Amino acid sequence: MQKNIAAFRIDDIFAASKVNEAYGKDYISLGSKSIPVSIISNFLFMKYIPGFRKLSPYREISVSEWEGIFAILKNKNARLTVGVTATWVEKDGALIPFFEKFPREAEILRKALRDGIIEIANHGLTHCVIGKHLPRLFSSNRSYHREFWDWIPMEVHREHMKISQELLGKYFGCQILTFIPPGNVWNSNTEKFAFEYGIRYLSGRESLCPSGKISNGLLYIGEANVIAFHDREIILNGLHWLENLIKINADKKIVTIKELGETFVDA
Repeated sequence: MQKNIAAFRIDDIFAASKVNEAYGKDYISLGSKSIPVSIISNFLFMKYIPGFRKLSPYREISVSEWEGIFAILKNKNARLTVGVTATWVEKDGALIPFFEKFPREAEILRKALRDGIIEIANHGLTHCVIGKHLPRLFSSNRSYHREFWDWIPMEVHREHMKISQELLGKYFGCQILTFIPPGNVWNSNTEKFAFEYGIRYLSGRESLCPSGKISNGLLYIGEANVIAFHDREIILNGLHWLENLIKINADKKIVTIKELGETFVDA
């Protein structure tokens, strides 16, 4: 693998976790001390108060913002892997395919894919545990915004991989080769089902999937040569944040996860 190459990866596109995940901070700083506050910060409305909240609900990236993102990438000859969650989970647990919930945003992604600017990756079917995804009164719901826990029946792992691959592949008109497990949670059975339904690369935390290792047919692409971020960074910081990120990595060729994976195969 070349040393001067890196993949850009953005996660949580079309995931309802961005509005349903709610939890407070574990600690707050008071002078030089860190004070544990998780019991207080997750109590009722406290998890939504600045200073105590850890994560605030935020919106999807707009069409105009996507246009700005793609203009920046084209200008810098950079590419991006976009982790798409295949359905939006409503409050009642109903699942809406991403292209029905966000048709204009989905269409501009499809165009960028055809233009060779992005790769579409599978970021789960739901990103969450259906039925346990809504905010809780007296505690964090963060753990329920990971989709592929060991305690979730394996037939659910299989079904979610199958349906998400079908939805993404049919809409984008291509084979989806990269899987980004929501919250870096998955197991060997998840990998087997992913491989069965066409996945060939798994991208996650380096300590959990060391780059270059093959597991159940999947090539691990950890974060040693991946700059991973979320749509939240774009929403909070604006498009200049992405421009600065590319500038910081000006000495590298910016590619997709799939393209980075191919360098391991060719090595």
